[in-house]
Amino acid sequence: MSWLTHHLALILFFVLAGALFCGYPVAFVLGGVAILFGGIGILLDVFHPIQFFNLLPRGWGSAA
Repeated sequence: MSWLTHHLALILFFVLAGALFCGYPVAFVLGGVAILFGGIGILLDVFHPIQFFNLLPRGWGSAA
């Protein structure tokens, strides 16, 4: 594994903090950074795309 896959969460935190300190709206920063790093994680094979689809049932207890 490359150094990028080991430090992906740390890079995500600094990008998130940098975007927030630049004055972008919180909702757009949280959503945009999550989608961006989700795509990077899929490309680097850190996790699989099916994990995106499992988010709603896990979060809402299969009520959806």
